[in-house]
Amino acid sequence: MNPSIYLESDVNNSTGNTAKEQWEIDKMKLDFIKNLNFKLKIVWESDYIKNNEYIISECIKFIKGE
Repeated sequence: MNPSIYLESDVNNSTGNTAKEQWEIDKMKLDFIKNLNFKLKIVWESDYIKNNEYIISECIKFIKGE
């Protein structure tokens, strides 16, 4: 639930969680992965839809470590 789109009180119909609850869950997952020394790149669906070529290019750069 992209924070630039959703309000804290918006509800995810699939999970029943508010956006704020989902962000907290996501943060725990991201922190866990980062603690395993993995690097992460967040890609929002809305950004991909707006400009998929740019997002793919950025992902390739991320994978290459550029």
